Amino acid sequence: MRMRIIVYGVLSLLIFQSVFLEASKIKKRLNNQEAVFDSSPKFSLDYSPKKAKKVHWQISNTPLFDWISPILENVGDSSSLIVVPPEIAHDQLIRNQVYYFRYKTVSKKKNSAWSRPFRFSVGLPSPLEYHWKYNPDVDEATWHALLPYFLPSNHPLKNKLDAIFSSSRVTANLQTLQAAGFKNLEGWKWDKVIVAKHPHLPGYLIKACLDDQYALDDKYLIHRIFGAEAIRSAIEENGYEEYFKVPHKWIYPLPQSFTNEENGPKKHFILVVEDMDILDKEENRKMFRQIKSKKQLSALYHLISSQGLPDSIYIKNIPFAKDGKIAFVDTERYQLWPVEFSKLAPLLSRKMKKHWQKLVDKP
Repeated sequence: MRMRIIVYGVLSLLIFQSVFLEASKIKKRLNNQEAVFDSSPKFSLDYSPKKAKKVHWQISNTPLFDWISPILENVGDSSSLIVVPPEIAHDQLIRNQVYYFRYKTVSKKKNSAWSRPFRFSVGLPSPLEYHWKYNPDVDEATWHALLPYFLPSNHPLKNKLDAIFSSSRVTANLQTLQAAGFKNLEGWKWDKVIVAKHPHLPGYLIKACLDDQYALDDKYLIHRIFGAEAIRSAIEENGYEEYFKVPHKWIYPLPQSFTNEENGPKKHFILVVEDMDILDKEENRKMFRQIKSKKQLSALYHLISSQGLPDSIYIKNIPFAKDGKIAFVDTERYQLWPVEFSKLAPLLSRKMKKHWQKLVDKP
């Protein structure tokens, strides 16, 4: 018995030392003395370039790296200094806002773990800006109610959106949307709201009610923001970050211009959302069939049931992303009960189907 205690003690000490050393390595893998940059962020990496073939780095707006613009990720030749060119920083990063940088080395034998996220900003952190010119086509009460949920006016995306939507009445119908360069994502159609991407907006999607969609009211796009924030809060409060994520969403007020007589009343707003880089339909179906973690499935059940998410039992609304997390992409309806949990069960493996049913039956 005494020998067993000694062995356990030695093993515990070795494990502690291993964890401590690994944590120390991660902590030391960035040599930066600077966390606030004037224009071009520079990151000094603590490793020997000779020992790695490539360096893979990422920049995200969250320390969990749930969303990454494809422009802010790169795998390049081994180097101890990563410099983000000023034009990319200006084009992709909101000035005065906090971002996170991480990297890992890539070699023939194996890749290193990700470094600890390094917090930085371009300019001293300060509140977001919402300097939007009022559109008299919208009643003042509606404008001011939606204003706090607008895309920040200092967001790099604003100038790109302005350039696209100021050239013509892009949202008149599907043809005008496509003529402006948008690709309608028909493969992932959640409802009658149009979901589209544009080559000049990497890392983002838009959701729009078109002018010729008479039955749709663009003002109700705000409910998707409310739902996303409710789900995000629930994920954080329950510590479910390793399993789930939800995109940030903003309202973009369309420019005041262009008469529109043929396609019905003009819509004044669209929704801009982070692209969660989700899997296609078949891959998503496979991933749900391959779920093996009861803990993950229990977390999914708890999140859906506690938040009242009746649309989140359809896997097209909670697809797996390429980073392995489930993304809650359709967030319009929340705090609504009952939820038909039985609709998800047929898509799970036999073992997980039984576990799901136990969760549903539990009083």
